[in-house]
Amino acid sequence: MKTQQKNAIIYCRVNLHAKTDEILIIDKQESEVLKFCKNEGFNVIKKFTDYTTTSNKNQPELKKMKAFAKHNDNQIDAVVCLGFDRIARTFEKAHNEFTEFNQMSIDIISVQQITNFKNNTNDKNN
Repeated sequence: MKTQQKNAIIYCRVNLHAKTDEILIIDKQESEVLKFCKNEGFNVIKKFTDYTTTSNKNQPELKKMKAFAKHNDNQIDAVVCLGFDRIARTFEKAHNEFTEFNQMSIDIISVQQITNFKNNTNDKNN
């Protein structure tokens, strides 16, 4: 059973080959996500950040986040990210990730996109 207070984990990702300052990008992502969580009443219990490159698209922190979520799914209501493209670049991978979190009754919420992948098992009013 989920807790009364809404708990979230946040996920950020940046490509290190971007032509901008990676640290500023991560700081901006994290700042926007934390602001959203505060405004929406989420208690952030953990943060995960991946740094990918053009040649290395592995996301070890995403894997750690999923493992953390599996071990703490009864305490986590949502994964919050700046945009869904931070989690996955392809529809197929995004669908797989969203399905996995949905099976744990954990919503995936994007700060920038209007559509969010919520499941009705988190609706406290049902």
